Amino acid sequence: MKSFAQTPEWFSTILSHIGDAVIGTDPQGAIIFINKAAEQLTGWSEASVLGHPVNEIFTIVEAETRNRIENPVSIPMQYSNANTFNASSILIRKDKAEIPIEYQTAPTIDHDGNMHGIVLIFRDKSERKNSEEELKTVKKELEAFSHTISHDMRAPLRAIKGYASILEEDYADILGKEVKSVLDIIQKNVARMDVMIEDLVKFSKLGKEKIVLEKVNVEQEVKTILTDLLTARHYHVDLVLQDLPPMLADRNMVVQVWTNLLSNAIKFTSKVEEPKIEIGCQSGETEVIYYVKDNGAGFDMKYGDQLFGVFQRLHKASDFEGSGMGLSSVQRIISKHGGRVWAEGEVNAGATFYFALPKKSIPE
Repeated sequence: MKSFAQTPEWFSTILSHIGDAVIGTDPQGAIIFINKAAEQLTGWSEASVLGHPVNEIFTIVEAETRNRIENPVSIPMQYSNANTFNASSILIRKDKAEIPIEYQTAPTIDHDGNMHGIVLIFRDKSERKNSEEELKTVKKELEAFSHTISHDMRAPLRAIKGYASILEEDYADILGKEVKSVLDIIQKNVARMDVMIEDLVKFSKLGKEKIVLEKVNVEQEVKTILTDLLTARHYHVDLVLQDLPPMLADRNMVVQVWTNLLSNAIKFTSKVEEPKIEIGCQSGETEVIYYVKDNGAGFDMKYGDQLFGVFQRLHKASDFEGSGMGLSSVQRIISKHGGRVWAEGEVNAGATFYFALPKKSIPE
């Protein structure tokens, strides 16, 4: 005895309540079923289309060329094992309104390999298209904002710096210590603001940069970055460097990730008597995890979700320099590569920063 799940009524109930527009035809392409979603999307009622050839009822055109697709089910009608998919088309409704859609077709085959009909599915892309248009608008606004930051906001900074320099140079003999101290503070804050603007501009450009994949020798890059950073700071640290497998990534972006993470580790261990930094890698089931661990200032885990935000700092600028953009850039770059970032830490007991990449990003 058949269960209800094996009956035509069961299939009809399921098809009637799914969100996509579903049209069923016989092997010759005549309509034998359309669900509620298809009625709403196309403007045609089931009663008015039953028995009619699908190509006589539904008008579909190519999105770019506007050429009509003569019969969307013609291929499975000719080849019983063929499925089709069209990602960019326009459905012209009964009332002549145009709906952006993607559609696919598939033959219905029984256990003996006989074709009993064809299923045609329309998926409304209107919301997705609107979202894409909104995203384009946001991108344009961000580009304009980036231009404003880069040029318009720097102009008054240059003016402030210039006037402060004039006061220091031309009136040095008559300025008191207190005034000179104030001018020095002004110059330092202007310089800091200029760095923040530059970092923000770089961060905004990251979203537009295309990834150029290549095999990156991570261990070699890390050693080079460490040498440059430690030499520039005349800094000594107890360094533990584990084996680091190569990765398939954008080399310039990956170098920026490691530079930011290692710079932070060096910076936040600068006040520790015996600074130690460990760099390593762990292999999981689906991803490879790289990490940078230090015994520096650390952070309170209850504020950990703020670490990767733009201009977010968990330490005073007077204690540790920086614009608060480094970790934001790290997160954006790793996200562009399909990975994730996170951190663990404890106040005055160090921190560990992780980033994980899918194993497909690790070349054999």
